[in-house]
Amino acid sequence: MKNKIAFLCLAHNNFTFLEHLSKYYCSDGDGFFLHIDANANEESLTNISSDTVILPHDERYRTRWGTMNIVLASLTLLKRALLEEKYERFILISGSDTPLVSKKILKEQLAQDYSYFSIWQEVQKNIPSLAHNEFFNRHYYHCSLTNPGEAYLTKSRIRIYLMLILNKAITLLPSTKQFSYSTYVKGSQWWTVTRELATHMVGAIENKENYKQFQEMHAPDEKLFHTIAFNSPFIQKIIVDKGQDNLKHGLHYIDWGIKSKTNKLQGFAPEDVEKAKKLGCYFARKVENENLDYFIDFIKQLNHS
Repeated sequence: MKNKIAFLCLAHNNFTFLEHLSKYYCSDGDGFFLHIDANANEESLTNISSDTVILPHDERYRTRWGTMNIVLASLTLLKRALLEEKYERFILISGSDTPLVSKKILKEQLAQDYSYFSIWQEVQKNIPSLAHNEFFNRHYYHCSLTNPGEAYLTKSRIRIYLMLILNKAITLLPSTKQFSYSTYVKGSQWWTVTRELATHMVGAIENKENYKQFQEMHAPDEKLFHTIAFNSPFIQKIIVDKGQDNLKHGLHYIDWGIKSKTNKLQGFAPEDVEKAKKLGCYFARKVENENLDYFIDFIKQLNHS
């Protein structure tokens, strides 16, 4: 594929790993666009590829779990990459992801001119149901007392119960938003899109009425881009993996622990590499600290293949 890839990365730690990732992502004339969480200290990021585009401080967000700030960080990366006309594919990744294949193999796949999403749930706007409340009821996670991710990390029963009670009360407040799409979609945050779909998504999100209806949703980073894409004129050019229990999510291998009944994101280990590749995955998450040295060597080998 002659046209190039823009890798859009959300990161908040693992800066030594990022330095090695940057060399892979910047190779073969591709672009690496990096958003570092506003609360992170990137002083240890000293050996990153000089071709990396790091968003400046005034374009960085605190990407708290489940908040619209994750959408805004992703959108800022996408808009920045779109300014350079050479990029025809845009892949959203995290700083804890590892590539699994050489650039040559990846580009052979992307030459097919498709976008890639993983979809877990589709909801019709006109079918009221308690099961659909995370789409249409109010949520507010910009506070340590109400943010579920932060509460569960404390492992404090009091904090967790308080969070649940507060969020239940918030969902009972009437929503002031107008919902314009007939179908709303939820799926894996990590997508791959063509330039034409990327341009369409940016335009739709910058429409204030479209943007507002996602502000109160639970985990809008798993809904906004997906809903826009699946209501777009480009739906026939999207390849979809369905189900959160599926290990393949677009181009990513992600194990959410559903089959093992742990129901939480599982770390990606060296013994998972071949299984992920056989499933047709080109990236995997999440690499944990105890496996960083292995995957640093693994990425070095990819850079020379």
